[in-house]
Amino acid sequence: MSQFQQTTIPIGELEVNGYLATAQTNDTRAGVVVIHEIEGLTEHFGNLCSRLAEAGYSAIAPDLFARDSRIVDDVAAGDYGSAVHRVYELGPERLLGDLKSARDTLVRHSEVDPSKVAVIGFCLGGYLTLLAATDPDGGWAAAAPFYGPPAGYGAFGVSDEPNPLTRAENLSCPTRLFYGRHDDHIPAELALEFASRAKSSGQPVEVVLEDAGHAFFNDSRPTYVEPAATHAWTELLTFLDNTFKE
Repeated sequence: MSQFQQTTIPIGELEVNGYLATAQTNDTRAGVVVIHEIEGLTEHFGNLCSRLAEAGYSAIAPDLFARDSRIVDDVAAGDYGSAVHRVYELGPERLLGDLKSARDTLVRHSEVDPSKVAVIGFCLGGYLTLLAATDPDGGWAAAAPFYGPPAGYGAFGVSDEPNPLTRAENLSCPTRLFYGRHDDHIPAELALEFASRAKSSGQPVEVVLEDAGHAFFNDSRPTYVEPAATHAWTELLTFLDNTFKE
């Protein structure tokens, strides 16, 4: 397997930590920016970058919480409400800009075509993926959100906006959404509603529902469901291949 390396990524005035894995063979010159969960940038996401590189897609995963490491501390203490508030103090739109900076780093280091970069994220990262995919100026070639809240985080007492559902008609790239049928946190019905609203954009959009709950893909967590994760991985690669290898 292609091994990931730890790297630094220039984001605004900062140099943040990240993982980078370069595909040994990348005929399409396509790449992927990976967005971590609210638990922060763990080694799981470095391993995911390696898996993507082995499949032919150079990948990078930036630490989006470099400006406020207390987000991870709050999550570790079980205070998700405080963590979400801290994320919103950073600003979702600013985080979208950070993702573009990570994309630029991937292009420079891995000879990736800047017009062929997908974005993939998990939970909070899935939410940011939905926002990136509905940003008309985002410049993303494909998006694959995993169990991110399509209606945002208003239930935590933060702003209802930016809300992916209200901007679904702006979908600007092919998108495949991955959700668990039994997710107690993010109802699969919201993913289906997002896809329904997004169809007017003219972009291909599809929802993959797995027989699992929340965070089923992360093999470092007790919520991991191997059959669902294996199927989702196959579906993800099929989606990327169909998008970039036509």
